[in-house]
Amino acid sequence: LSDLCDYWYIRRGLRELLMDDMIPSPEISQAVLYACRRNNNLPAAIRFLEVLKYKCGPNEEAYDYVMQELGPTMADLGLKSPEELGLDVVVTEFE
Repeated sequence: LSDLCDYWYIRRGLRELLMDDMIPSPEISQAVLYACRRNNNLPAAIRFLEVLKYKCGPNEEAYDYVMQELGPTMADLGLKSPEELGLDVVVTEFE
């Protein structure tokens, strides 16, 4: 993702990336997060992290590895993981 990438290109690239039958590498994930930052689009970055966890599926080791490698990038960008934001909890009962 280049410096001239706007949100339309981010969405297009993410759609193509996430339709593949693979887990994005930490380098690709880092490029996505920086592209979201250049476009000042925090929701896209958080959504990418959520979908990344979904793509890893039951393979928690792969998700943990990618998140470990993304740790410095997320700290640099001031992002929190979906778990830290409470987005991994599904509420099924409302009071």
